[in-house]
Amino acid sequence: MRRWGRPIAGVIVCALLVGATASPRERTPESLRGEIFASFRTGDFEQAAQLIDRYLELRPDDGAMIYNAACARCRMGDLPGAEALLMKSLKAGFLNFARMRRDPDIAALRGRPVFRAILAARDAADGLLAQRRMDDWKRRFGADRYRSDTDAELHLSFVTALDEEGHARLRRRVTRQAEHLAATLFEQPPGHNVLVAVPHPEDAATLFHDPHVHGCYRHGLRQLVTTDTDVALRHELVHAFHHHHMDRCGQEHPIWIQEGLGCLYESCRLDDDGALLPVVDDRHALVSRMAERGELPSWTTLMSMPRNQFMAEPATHYALARSVLAFIASEGALASWYRGYVDGFADDTTGIRALERALGAPVEQLEGLWRAWLSAAERAADEGGRPDAFDVPDPDAGRRALTHEAFARARAHYAAGRFHQTITALDEVFDLDEAHADAHYTLGLIYVRLDDHEAAVRQHAILSTLDPSLTSLLGNLTTPE
Repeated sequence: MRRWGRPIAGVIVCALLVGATASPRERTPESLRGEIFASFRTGDFEQAAQLIDRYLELRPDDGAMIYNAACARCRMGDLPGAEALLMKSLKAGFLNFARMRRDPDIAALRGRPVFRAILAARDAADGLLAQRRMDDWKRRFGADRYRSDTDAELHLSFVTALDEEGHARLRRRVTRQAEHLAATLFEQPPGHNVLVAVPHPEDAATLFHDPHVHGCYRHGLRQLVTTDTDVALRHELVHAFHHHHMDRCGQEHPIWIQEGLGCLYESCRLDDDGALLPVVDDRHALVSRMAERGELPSWTTLMSMPRNQFMAEPATHYALARSVLAFIASEGALASWYRGYVDGFADDTTGIRALERALGAPVEQLEGLWRAWLSAAERAADEGGRPDAFDVPDPDAGRRALTHEAFARARAHYAAGRFHQTITALDEVFDLDEAHADAHYTLGLIYVRLDDHEAAVRQHAILSTLDPSLTSLLGNLTTPE
């Protein structure tokens, strides 16, 4: 999933949790957001400011968009107005101070007293801001549903709808991974407090419009929200630490590294000595199938891929990025590669040269070793053994990878409005997994869009035995008979 806050000429792109589809007659926040960023790209800052005002009438507490308003006002030469909006964005929760330091859109504010005071006060205010974020969450969703506490050493605050045992278990899991990330890759915990939130299922429905999204990290708000305390939590925690490290280094790492690290940690174990042990998972099985079909891209192609191209096929590219980093980890070189990459970032932003230095071979030779490693791990998984490179091979990973591929095709058709092709692709999913809840939910949505009420109700009934949370979401669109 996600991913967040990428600058367009210094502007923060708001990666909102709640999605919507605009009709030709309706100006939604999503449609306005696209027009706002188009105005920034063309340099029409007055138009951007007007559109932002309309956006904020609909979503007045969006701190990232208030910050964009400050950018527009600064570009227009209204420095007092920009300062007032910058202060307002902080009060709304926008805390990306590293972005403020280097954002060209507010460069004119940097020598002014207000801006200097903001940066001087940020460290002292961090604990107060952390408490405020927890209090705001409880005020919004109800204090009686949530537990909260803070790990001051790791700069993490927790607010969860879990029971006492579940909350404690989540904290132990997060703490172990956080200590590992700080010790091996990112040198220290985040510089500012991060809120880790696990919403109540009813609240989650208002935060995640798409039920297929189970977690996200919004760096501008220092907020990690997840309904999945396993895979999605581990993935997004990496993003939280990585974004803070990029801020400290003044670097923007390519998407293959950002998502590759997240995917690597979402399915792994940490042994008693804190060593990272990747596992044979669905993403690995997907890459193995690509290798069998001769469809693996070169490392140079993957590592030089622009963000929009990478995100056009996320299932494939996430799996490939994860596989490359799992190979590096199996060689015991993940930490040395990452440190070398950060140190040599000015010379090579792709990560290729750092890989060659860390593993002592040219990239073409490393690709060959990776392909051989893939084959060895797959053979061991098929035989039920334990390969040197991986821990706990999963004999069902291949079938899940096929299911993952089929569902990714179905979602691509659905996003493009090709509903009949979506139904065909979903049939492939059901051939592999009849109880695929997300597929049944998607099929129900299609029948709603096609005005086939009876068929939608059937999917609603099926979901009632598979995933009640999806049932309630579909029930908002059709009432079962």
